Amino acid sequence: MTLRSLLCVSLLALTSVASALPQPGNQPARANRPPTTYPLVVSFISHGAGTSPAAIAQFNVIVAEFEAAWGPLERTVAPWGREGEYDVCFTLTGLWPSAREEIVTQLLALDAEPMTEAAENARCGW
Repeated sequence: MTLRSLLCVSLLALTSVASALPQPGNQPARANRPPTTYPLVVSFISHGAGTSPAAIAQFNVIVAEFEAAWGPLERTVAPWGREGEYDVCFTLTGLWPSAREEIVTQLLALDAEPMTEAAENARCGW
C-alpha cells in the first residue's frame, strides 16, 4: 500500500468517525425520558453480593402500608446494575403535606440499612 492510499484510507476513516459523533443540535429527543431528579429516591445497591432481600422486603412493607392508608404512590423503577441494583424514584405528587412527611421519614430511615441508600432530591438511575 502506497503512502498516498494509506493517507486516503486514514482520512476516510476519520471522516466516518467524526460524522458518527453527536453534533450540536443533533441530540436525541428526551421527550419520553422521565426527569433525572426526583424528590425521593431509594436505591438498592450491592457490594459484590447482590441486593438485600431483607431490605427490599422492608421497603415493600412500608410502601404497601402507606398505600393502604393514603393511596398509590407514583414512582419509577430504574434498574442500573449488573447484580440487580436499582432505584425506586418517587414523585410525591398529590400528597397531603402530612402524608408526604410520613413516607419521606419512613423511607429515609432505610438509609441506615447497609445495602440501601435513600435521599431527597436525588438523581434517578445511573
